[in-house]
Amino acid sequence: MKTRKNICRLSRRALALGLILNLVASAPASAALVSLKSVPVPKPVNLAQYVADEAAAIRLGKALFWDMQLGSDGLTTCATCHFHAGADSRTRNSSSPDSSGQFASGKGVNKNSSTTDFPFVTFADPEDRTTARTIVSDDVIGSQGVNRTTFKKVRNGNAVEDGRHSSSPVFSSQGRNVRQVTGRNAPSVINAVYNYANFYDGRANHFFNGVNPFGYQDINARIVRNVNGSLVEHDLSLLENRLDNASLASQSVGPLLSDVEMSWQGRSFPELGRKMLSLRPLARQQVSSSDSVLSGLRHPSGQGLSSTYSDLIKAAFKAEFWNNNSQTVTFGSVGKVVGKIAPDSSSKTPINPGKMSFKQAGLAIASGSGGYSQMEANFSFFFGMAVMLYQATLISDDTPFDRFVSGDPTALTERQQHGLNLFQSAATSCTACHIGAEFTAVSISNTKNPLEPSVIEVMPMGDGNLANYDIGFYNVGVTRTADDLGRGGIDPFGLPLSFTRQFLAKSSMPFSADFIAQPGCITTPLSEPPRICPPFADPPLVTRAAVNGAFKTPGLRNIELTGPYFHNGSMLTLRQVVDFYVRGGNFHDENLADLDPFLDGMPALKNNEADQTALIDFMLALTDERVRWERAPFDHPQLLVPNGHQPKIQGDPRRTRVLADNLIEIPAVGRNGRTQSQGPLKPFMDTSTGGDPNFHFN
Repeated sequence: MKTRKNICRLSRRALALGLILNLVASAPASAALVSLKSVPVPKPVNLAQYVADEAAAIRLGKALFWDMQLGSDGLTTCATCHFHAGADSRTRNSSSPDSSGQFASGKGVNKNSSTTDFPFVTFADPEDRTTARTIVSDDVIGSQGVNRTTFKKVRNGNAVEDGRHSSSPVFSSQGRNVRQVTGRNAPSVINAVYNYANFYDGRANHFFNGVNPFGYQDINARIVRNVNGSLVEHDLSLLENRLDNASLASQSVGPLLSDVEMSWQGRSFPELGRKMLSLRPLARQQVSSSDSVLSGLRHPSGQGLSSTYSDLIKAAFKAEFWNNNSQTVTFGSVGKVVGKIAPDSSSKTPINPGKMSFKQAGLAIASGSGGYSQMEANFSFFFGMAVMLYQATLISDDTPFDRFVSGDPTALTERQQHGLNLFQSAATSCTACHIGAEFTAVSISNTKNPLEPSVIEVMPMGDGNLANYDIGFYNVGVTRTADDLGRGGIDPFGLPLSFTRQFLAKSSMPFSADFIAQPGCITTPLSEPPRICPPFADPPLVTRAAVNGAFKTPGLRNIELTGPYFHNGSMLTLRQVVDFYVRGGNFHDENLADLDPFLDGMPALKNNEADQTALIDFMLALTDERVRWERAPFDHPQLLVPNGHQPKIQGDPRRTRVLADNLIEIPAVGRNGRTQSQGPLKPFMDTSTGGDPNFHFN
């Protein structure tokens, strides 16, 4: 007790300094690097309580992920934004403006991106942040979604929903609407199953509530279960029902009701379920006869599947979640909830510049017709779980790096090995955030590591003062903090996204207290591993939060193919990314209060062409050739992808309020991948034949 009192009398700075000095004196060696093959794929502990057949669920999930009929427009699906190495490589009509609706000079809707647009922030000396900024753009390279439209109804047997186009003040050209563009860049879905939380701001909760991305934060979320012939509410927040390790399920159900990404404004999941249950899976898309998952269900015509979504659901899930045919479900409110996630008016960029609709209030169960069937009512649950299990197969664990750490000394070149050593060294501090085989601190294996007793840590921030922050979410000065608060935002219910702020305001949180994390370790950038765990204090010794402008640390696998980089898509090549870290960010001083303390430049690499090239070359060794060539499990059905719009036809008497799409065909690929004539996937905006080997070094 005496020791505890003495510690409590110490100033926070003194406490931090003492812990730092102790760590510097006795820091253990870095953990050995391992292949991703050695990391188990996370799954919910209670998965068998809900899923009858995992293989059947994967078939359902792959069909849904690639089915263009999901979108209100009958064209936009999950894969529309994740068709290129799990990310989006479209280059026309991909810009989203700042909060005023103004684009950077010369940019705008339905324009082509150019290599000269990148990076968005430039300096007189790209390796020295103290030199003048010569260009500053706060645009975003996002993903094209749907035209601005108000939902009316679904039409059974028709993929295109009934809606009314409404004029968009931003996304319009030549007097016609164009497709809206998201306010953040699309991250890759490959290996995303390893993340404790998904989306750049982490709003896709680790615990799936069966309805929307927000997990336990939506205290009204329920699915329905058939118990002895009667439907009852099933609460996934109860301990015995919980679905942990399910952030991908939470993520999967978000875009479907976003009126920017996939939905007419006001559509609900039961309505979507009603539509999809009336349609043949992938009916307008070619499926390869050698598809690694769907070939056994392929329709004789080669178009889509011969099964139905109803049959696929029945094969995948326990009967109690779909087999009641005598009762229907209605919902007390299907609310139009503003999609802006920000705690105050200082944030410029919403997560989506629009609204999202989901079940907001309680449900009612009645006998007879008039509502939704149990299968329709639970469609969000089926969708999230199935797509999660499909994406859990998208693991890229066969890279030169994986072979090297598994014992093949020839898998990496000498230059790549030098780059690996730099990556692990104090000269770069890359492994402070890009940890483990997953190359991210937000991985489930890292946040549940015994050395990481919590998802909250205490650390001296860029300004030298201690603060709590969410593990794996960092402000690295890509944009000004106020431009996009990221992890510092709030959900549609007014609750903080960050574990840190939930803890600091725990008495006002409406959900179960056992969901609230507590701070774990004090960390310092001066040693490895940079942490020590003091006794937990309640109230905490440190009450400051540093989560504004923080974003999820992305994994680095296949980074060669997944540009543009960062949450705003502001950098084109890995050389631009290395320049960014060498100088210590774009807005280092402006963001200091929330800045990651590691973000202070890389003096050892400044003007060091050999080391910078080696570091880039190592990152290229994180590409799995199966991803590059779309070999199983990365094969897929055909997809038609909107890539900007055609010009207005002369004399068009305004019969339509939207410009016609330019469509790109992504051909169906079977288990053996792309043909030699098709060639491999290439980096974003690499237009060379076969791929430019120097693209990322420029």
